[in-house]
Amino acid sequence: EDKKDNLVVKFVGGEVIFSNKNGAMLSYKLDGKEMLGGYKGFTANVYRAYLDNDRNIVKGWKKSGYDKLVPVCKIDDVKEKDGAIEVECEGVLKFNDKDVFETEIKYLIYADGTIKVKTELERIGFAFGKIDIPRFGLNVHLDKTLDNVKYYGLGDKENLPDFDAQSTVGIYSAKVEELNVDYIKPQDNGNHGKTRYVCFTDEDGK
Repeated sequence: EDKKDNLVVKFVGGEVIFSNKNGAMLSYKLDGKEMLGGYKGFTANVYRAYLDNDRNIVKGWKKSGYDKLVPVCKIDDVKEKDGAIEVECEGVLKFNDKDVFETEIKYLIYADGTIKVKTELERIGFAFGKIDIPRFGLNVHLDKTLDNVKYYGLGDKENLPDFDAQSTVGIYSAKVEELNVDYIKPQDNGNHGKTRYVCFTDEDGK
């Protein structure tokens, strides 16, 4: 359903709503429960909290505006594909009103509510070519009631690619608050490598 302000894609037991204004995913409801919270959506992100080892290169990140990039997107195309509805959103990441990166996010929405998300990023021009980006991925904010975490990967202690001898691969459960590590300085924390899947549920198991 293409409405004035929103695009609504319905599936068995729920629906997902996108903004026609900026392409953001505004809502994902399943069996009457809203799964998104906070800033909603999936938004492209190239920044992260910097580590002690980043203390010199972070100056270049901030000079390039990586910590202040603003996503500006729109829905570019909606079509049926492989038994699903594909919603394609294109846009840019801006810094000081200048386009720094081009982004594309494609959603494949299936009849059972499964959504496959694919994203791409391309740097615009050469002005920022000498400064590597910290990371590239998507941010999504889930409803705060989804605080039970179950994952298959390295646990149960925090680990990193070069610091994982204390962890073994298995199926682990925890509360969201238990996955945070209060370091003296903010930085990447709560990492669990080699993760095959992760599941967030509320007290009712949704």
